[in-house]
Amino acid sequence: MIDHRNAGANQPPEEMIRAGLPAHAGRGLFEAATVTCHGCQRQMLRIEPKEYCKKHDRFSCAGCAARARASGICRSFKEVVEIAQEAALKGLPFKSPFQRSSDG
Repeated sequence: MIDHRNAGANQPPEEMIRAGLPAHAGRGLFEAATVTCHGCQRQMLRIEPKEYCKKHDRFSCAGCAARARASGICRSFKEVVEIAQEAALKGLPFKSPFQRSSDG
């Protein structure tokens, strides 16, 4: 939800488009349905293009989908947090969970 009802001035449509929103989002009250990326928790408008992760049965943003394609590893936000917590409990440094164990 974006509320510009008391802003005093409407936002220019170009600014809204540059921010990835519809042009009319800067006038009055704008509400839109969203989807959360399972990899980074980014909120995406349902109308914007997104990738589907079959492994997790969830949607991914373009950045997380590209990382999964490049590394061959897809991890959810919850999995990354659990890996970081385990490393912290063991007193180990946090290593990127998007590298295969043979990568070092």
